[in-house]
Amino acid sequence: MTAVARPRASLPSIARGALAWWLGELAALVPDRLKRRRGGRSDAEIRVSPQSWMMRDRRGRSTEIDPRDTAAALQAFRSLRQGRKPARATLIYPLSRCFVRHTELPRSLLSHAGSILASELETVTPFQTGSVHWDWFVRGEGTEAGALTVAQIVLKRRDTEAIAQRLAEAGVAVATLSVEDEHAAPPSRRLPVDLQRHDRPGEDEPHNLRKARSVLVGAAVLTAIAIVPLAFTQQSAILSKLDQDIADATDTVAGRPGLARAPLQALGEILQAKRNLPPATAILDGLAAALPPDSNLDHLFLDKDVVTIQGRTTSVHVLEHSLSASPLFAAGHNTAAPGSGSEGIAFTIRLKVRPLPSTPEI
Repeated sequence: MTAVARPRASLPSIARGALAWWLGELAALVPDRLKRRRGGRSDAEIRVSPQSWMMRDRRGRSTEIDPRDTAAALQAFRSLRQGRKPARATLIYPLSRCFVRHTELPRSLLSHAGSILASELETVTPFQTGSVHWDWFVRGEGTEAGALTVAQIVLKRRDTEAIAQRLAEAGVAVATLSVEDEHAAPPSRRLPVDLQRHDRPGEDEPHNLRKARSVLVGAAVLTAIAIVPLAFTQQSAILSKLDQDIADATDTVAGRPGLARAPLQALGEILQAKRNLPPATAILDGLAAALPPDSNLDHLFLDKDVVTIQGRTTSVHVLEHSLSASPLFAAGHNTAAPGSGSEGIAFTIRLKVRPLPSTPEI
């Protein structure tokens, strides 16, 4: 049987994957209301219904507008403008006028929810992408472990055309397209969505979240810049100490001919073996390349030249064979008691790390 070599996962790719997972977890912790919050101001809120448009400006003044009275609507909307300064209005629609779809997504895919729901819009719902405004938010925990319930809110564009045209004629821009659940209590009535968010090019993710992501990436890069030189400095110090120990042992043997040489020679071999061990980064890299796709690690312990890994897999035999094929590890054996669960077979495997090939001195 011909063995197919799996591509070796490099340390940079592992770091990129870890950073993407970390940013995704942080994004999941950001409250939905903060994610959807826009940085721009709004000069008025207009609650839209088929019978009337109820406008409330920043000063708290309320005006009821008949959608059929174009002149009155233009006069009311133009009152929002102050000099040459452009005005912005938030449109609020009742949830009863929207199409609401609930679905479940794995928590790990939350950062891609917008793309997933956009692709499902035409295949799962009776709408075309260009005929609706839509957005989504996390409703709560899902029925499956590790899943989240996501609500997708859809509003037909034709329901917004009349008021959007009147606002444009009055020189007022639509800041946010919001939705209220008219049957909910007032504190939680406004839903954390902006239905025109996906109409803006380059805004597939919330504005505040993009800024936070940039800050987090910058912090991660600075942390890596600070940690990597420290790791190399520490590794260099350890190797220098081992070289000094080897030199001291050699000097002791040379300076005392009567001393039993066998124990000192053994000590020198032990120190040389320690020096030839791969660094921790190479060991982690080797594990990442050797683990089968169906195996998950829960714990990892590194003690000198012995690595102990614990986790779950669908086949311990395949896992042991894959690890033994790695040039970094000697054959390991499972020391855990036999047993399996819904997530696979539990394993505890001890591996001996092979030393690096000795390099002849020049």
